Amino acid sequence: MCLLMITHEGYTTEFSLIQMGSSDQTVQEYLGYHFLFNLTPYPSVGKNISAGDYRLVLKVTLKV
Repeated sequence: MCLLMITHEGYTTEFSLIQMGSSDQTVQEYLGYHFLFNLTPYPSVGKNISAGDYRLVLKVTLKV
């Protein structure tokens, strides 16, 4: 899960990007926008990952 702070028309809200079950790209929609993202590395049992090792690739487009 990756938490974004989104400001739209003067209001700020928290938006959680949730990637479940794989390391594939995921799409979520919010306020008429598509969020295509991939968070790596994907957590696995028994493997410690520090916060600085995570990378988010994010593409935001207007839903048509």
